[in-house]
Amino acid sequence: MNIMPSRDCKVPSYSDGFVTDSTRCRLQHIVAAHVDSFDYFLEHGLHEAVEDLAPMEIQLHDNLILKLQYASVRIDHPVSDDSRVSGSLENRNALVPSEARESGSSYAGLMTAHIDVTLNDNDAPMNLQVKLGNFPIMVMSARCHLRGLSCRQLVEMREEANEVGGYFIVNGIERVIRLIQVPRRNHATAVERNSYKNRGASYSEKGVAMRCCRRDNSSVTLTMHYLNNGGATLRFVLRKREYLLPVILVAKCLLDLSDRELFDRIVAGDEHNTFLTTRIELLLRDFKSYRCFNRKQSISFLGSLFRSSLPITDQVSDEDAGSVLIRSYLFVHCDSFADKLECLLHMMRKLFAFVQGRCVADNPDALVNHDILLPGHLFSSMVKEKLEDVFATLRLVLKKDFRLNPTKCEAVVSSSKHLQTKIESISKSVGQKISTFLSTGNLVSTSGLDLQQATGFTIVAERLNVLRYMSHFQSVHRGQFFTTMKTTTVRKLLPESWGFLCPVHTPVRTRGLPLRVRA
Repeated sequence: MNIMPSRDCKVPSYSDGFVTDSTRCRLQHIVAAHVDSFDYFLEHGLHEAVEDLAPMEIQLHDNLILKLQYASVRIDHPVSDDSRVSGSLENRNALVPSEARESGSSYAGLMTAHIDVTLNDNDAPMNLQVKLGNFPIMVMSARCHLRGLSCRQLVEMREEANEVGGYFIVNGIERVIRLIQVPRRNHATAVERNSYKNRGASYSEKGVAMRCCRRDNSSVTLTMHYLNNGGATLRFVLRKREYLLPVILVAKCLLDLSDRELFDRIVAGDEHNTFLTTRIELLLRDFKSYRCFNRKQSISFLGSLFRSSLPITDQVSDEDAGSVLIRSYLFVHCDSFADKLECLLHMMRKLFAFVQGRCVADNPDALVNHDILLPGHLFSSMVKEKLEDVFATLRLVLKKDFRLNPTKCEAVVSSSKHLQTKIESISKSVGQKISTFLSTGNLVSTSGLDLQQATGFTIVAERLNVLRYMSHFQSVHRGQFFTTMKTTTVRKLLPESWGFLCPVHTPVRTRGLPLRVRA
């Protein structure tokens, strides 16, 4: 029996009835975490990040102050290079993923920002439309041309019939962002680490950490350390630099409370606990050395310490600088200062209970203490920082130009056309930085984005077979830093972790006991 097709018969790339739309729906469930998170970034995360950005004030002279603020940011569908130059909607040819693979280009869409510029508090601000470069687009996302097409339509566009997306095309190579485990958000976790002793001479190994997340999923991790002399400090990171603040100073900045009121709120009716009461009295007594007797003096003292590290002008008072610091870096998941104070008091109670032995350390290997960092959440934090860097770089460039030629610089900032050209020369590299991140997997950040690693974020989507390819979208990585940890602590096999822990990454294995764990 001859089963070979005749020469005149054209065999399609797939057989009718083998790959159907219902089959693709089952495959789409595998990549849903990637595609849905990127859709969230396009529809909500990007706009929330822009709304959370504070205006940038650039003071060139006493009578020349610029105020810049992002009004909106938009990402378009991918188009070919020749249509980007033409600019007319009729001539814009859609760039499909197959063309990007064959030509070795990136599947990216133009990213545009609208910036409101106010000169010397004028009533009519200038609205500038600035190009931020080409932003990589995830295949099958809301900005992809393949979204909503059937199997036969995909084949007509030279795509796979069972294409489900979830990856990026950068320089013709398919790249996938790893799903990485991060600490649980907005949860106070008791931690015991020997590295905490390196903070200072009197620091102990006990502390309480909280990863605070904003609405746009950018985060700031706060750690409250216990000192062997009974004290406590709050640690946060500002531009990759660690700072330690007395907890009573932070509490006094959040709300105008007397020492008695603050003592009662921390103790919370547990006056018989002498271990807690004596340490709170010690903290209140040591705070007297700062000579801050009310909230205004406390927040002004805090603002005077950090105003040089904040994007503010010299006209901003120390009190306002302290408010900017607290709002941007301390308990960022809370909107009001009263809610921030409640989180601070909660961390203090848990820290002293942990030191006293009334609670145990939380297990860092338990899945209940983990979150998954999705691609859309990572992009929200990255784009927000890159937009801030544009204004920070513009501030340095304008100050340098004004110092060299004040007359020419004043003419540039007064003209919307020249100022737009100046901003675009800086902002056009935003899309290229995102593409470099996807192609290398290395994160280049001024703040670190509150992540514990800077490499290993992306991998190549290998199409060796179907199971190998689909495993890229379902696997969860513990983190690049975890492979370099020098620890001999036994990783516990908890019931909810069955089938997850890999025996290769388990430092110690009890000899003689069976360990049936799937990698």
